[in-house]
Amino acid sequence: MQKNLQTTYLDALIETLENILDNNQVHVEDDKPDKKTVAKLKELYADSNIKNLEADEKSRLYNY
Repeated sequence: MQKNLQTTYLDALIETLENILDNNQVHVEDDKPDKKTVAKLKELYADSNIKNLEADEKSRLYNY
């Protein structure tokens, strides 16, 4: 994500967390991230355990 969006690590992390919290939807703007990266992210998001977090844990993560 960081390389594909040409952004900082922290911004890429924030974008990733927002995507996961938005039901694993990869947000694409101006064709970034590219289709290959979107596919890889969807695969990784599907393997994440965030769905198992309690509501308060998700809230803390989102508000970080």
